[in-house]
Amino acid sequence: MNNKVDRLKGGLSKLAQAASARKDSVSGTIILVKPSDCYEEGNPRTEFDYDLIESYAEDFLNPAIGQEEAIQIYPADKNGKHRIQHGATRYRAGLIAEKKNPAFRLKAIIDEELAKKDELENYLNRGMNNIKRDNMSLRDRANFVGNYMDKAKEQGKNVTQAEIAKRLGLKGGASYISRLLKLRDMTPELNAIYISGRIDDIEALATLAEIQKDNVELFNSLVELPDLDRATIRHAKKTGELKVVKTEQSNEPSKTQRPGASDALVQTSDNDKQQVQLGHEDSVITIPFIDYLFKTGRVNILVKHTDAGFSAALETNFEHGINEEGIFDGAQCWGTEDEAIAFGKEQIRVWADRVVSDKDAVSVEEYQDVAGYLNWLKHGNQSDTARHQQESASRKPKVAQLNAVVFVEVNGEEGVLLLKVPKDYLGADDQKTHTNGFVYVQIGSEIRAVKEGEYVIKNVSYRE
Repeated sequence: MNNKVDRLKGGLSKLAQAASARKDSVSGTIILVKPSDCYEEGNPRTEFDYDLIESYAEDFLNPAIGQEEAIQIYPADKNGKHRIQHGATRYRAGLIAEKKNPAFRLKAIIDEELAKKDELENYLNRGMNNIKRDNMSLRDRANFVGNYMDKAKEQGKNVTQAEIAKRLGLKGGASYISRLLKLRDMTPELNAIYISGRIDDIEALATLAEIQKDNVELFNSLVELPDLDRATIRHAKKTGELKVVKTEQSNEPSKTQRPGASDALVQTSDNDKQQVQLGHEDSVITIPFIDYLFKTGRVNILVKHTDAGFSAALETNFEHGINEEGIFDGAQCWGTEDEAIAFGKEQIRVWADRVVSDKDAVSVEEYQDVAGYLNWLKHGNQSDTARHQQESASRKPKVAQLNAVVFVEVNGEEGVLLLKVPKDYLGADDQKTHTNGFVYVQIGSEIRAVKEGEYVIKNVSYRE
C-alpha cells in the first residue's frame, strides 16, 4: 500500500515538474494570440493617435513588415482571455487587422509575474511606460498621477509628489507634479488650447485652469487674446484683470507705460531714481536694484508716496516670464521711504525663491543668475559684491576658453556641481582645504555636501 502511495506521489511530482516546465517555456517567450482574446482594464491612457493605429494595422498585414514589437499580457483568465499590461496601441491595430484577416495573430509575451504583483504597482508601470515613450497626452498624465495617488491612499500608502516625480523620471520634482495635478480632469476648452499649440507651458496651463475655476469671464477674455503668454496669464491671476498697456500719442516713438500711468512724465536723476507722476495725487519712484547686478534681466523697487504713507512694489523684467508687475493693490503702508524700500528688497528674495523652484521654465544662465543672488544674500557683502561684479563685467573673456557647468541629480532633485564654494562652508582657516569623498552641490538656493555615489552627473554644458 505504501509503495502505491509513494509511486502516486512520485507521479504527481513529475506531472507538477512537467507543468512547471511548460509554463516556463511560455512565460517570457513570444507567443501568438488572437487580438479578440485580449482586453484592457485599468489603462491610464485614454487618448490615442488613430492615424498611427491604422498605420500599424497595415504594417501587421504586410508580410514584409509585420509586427516588430510584441505586447505584454497577463496569463489567461478563467475565460481564456488575456489582460493587456503594455501595448494598447498595437492591440487596437491588431483588432483592425483581425477584422480584415481573421487568421491574423498578435505577437505577445505572457508575464506570469503580473498576476502575483500588487495591482497598484502594475498600474504605475502602465503609466510609466507611456510617459517614457512620450506618447501620453498631458490630460492623461494629469489624470494618471491623480488616480495613482487616490489608489495609493485607498490602500493606506503615503506617496509624496516628490517620490512620484522620481519614479516617473519627471523633471521638476514635486513642483511639477503639483502643477500637473491642477490639470486633472482638464476641461475641453483648456485641452483645446493645449492641442492647438497656443500654450504648451504646464505652469501657464495650470494657472489658466485655476482662473477658469475661479473666474470664467476672465478665462474667456484671456483665451480670446491673439497673443497669450505666461506673463499675461500670471498677471491676470494676480490682479483679476487683463494686462493693459497704454502708450502716449505723439509724433515721437511710443513709450511703454505702466498700466494706468496715463500722461506720465518720466525724469531720470543722477541717483538713478525715476519719478513718475500719476495724475495729480500719488507719485511713484522707480529705484533700480543695483546691490546685486543681475545679468539676465533687471529688477526695480517701486515706491509710492500717498497721504497714508509709503508703499512698495516689485517690478522685474526677465525673458523667462516669471516676473512681478509692480502692482500696489493691497500693499502695506510704511512710515518712511526707507522702510518701504526694505520691504521691497525682501520681495526680491520671495520672487527669486519662486524662480529657482521652477528650473524647467528658465535657462541655465537665468537659473544661475537668480540662484547666485540667493547665495549672495546668505554669504555676500553688498558693496564688495557689486564692485566685484562690475570689475568682472569689464574684463575681456579669455580666448578659446569655456567654463563647464555640471548638472547633477541628487535623490531625484536637480542641481549644479559647485566649482567655487564660499569659504565658510569649508570651515577652513586657509585656502588649502580639500574634501575627501564628497563634493558641494547647489540645489535651488541651498548648498549641500554630497557623498560619492549619492549624485549622478546628468549633463555638462560648456559656456563662455
